[in-house]
Amino acid sequence: MAVEVVAGRREQRLVDTSTSSSMLVIGRHRPWLRAGSRLGPVARAVQRQAVCPVLLAAPAGVHEQPTHALG
Repeated sequence: MAVEVVAGRREQRLVDTSTSSSMLVIGRHRPWLRAGSRLGPVARAVQRQAVCPVLLAAPAGVHEQPTHALG
């Protein structure tokens, strides 16, 4: 794994990086709305234009199940 900090438009820099990567892992924000798209403009653009697979990491707690018992 390598970490590189570069200047420029986020979407385009990530898409450019995808040409020499085997996978991109990017985070997404916690959804602000209950319905509708769960992706922001950067994640949507990268997912649509990247040459390699893109893994979208959800914020902690987004997919947790309730722990209370029913009944």
